Amino acid sequence: MKLNRALAFLISMTMLIGVLPVSAMAADYAGDGITMDMEVGDPCANGHDYESVITREPTCKKTGIETFTCTVCGDSYDEEIPKTDHVYDDGTATEPTCTKAGKVTYTCTVCGHTQTEEGEPALGHSYTVEETKATCEKAGETVYTCTRCGDKYKEEGEEALGHEYEKKVTKPATETSEGEVTYTCKRCKDSYKEAIPKLESKSGKK
Repeated sequence: MKLNRALAFLISMTMLIGVLPVSAMAADYAGDGITMDMEVGDPCANGHDYESVITREPTCKKTGIETFTCTVCGDSYDEEIPKTDHVYDDGTATEPTCTKAGKVTYTCTVCGHTQTEEGEPALGHSYTVEETKATCEKAGETVYTCTRCGDKYKEEGEEALGHEYEKKVTKPATETSEGEVTYTCKRCKDSYKEAIPKLESKSGKK
């Protein structure tokens, strides 16, 4: 009878070994004087049964964290989740000028990071031309003015022409008074005068 009870106890304990998460167990079968020391193995010896939870969501600024926890023994570890890509808006365009290309600036809606792409090429200047002819005293010039940005530059033209005077006696000299000659430029009408000496007296008197 005692032998049968001992065998039944051993069978029961063998079954418990597979399910009890303990490292050691001692049993004293009351009334029969049987004492047993049994060691129980690692319940995850053949591998853990992990479940994962994202404990920190990744963004474009920070990496995320995924935590794995064993449902049997509670063992856990973390794995890093790479940063996400930036999430850019539709962009803000800067129009081109005469000397600078346009651009489009995109801004991340999460972290504010910006990225710039080249837009339309520079337009170049669009000049009007204003030519000033040379005069008697001033050289000619050509002035170029951009209709978009106001940029301006000059080019020298023909040299000053100089006066071209015509002589005319505007007051004849007499024996008693000096005369006058007026020189007048044919182009600009600039003029100056010169005196004509008195005529000599026919009588020989001065």
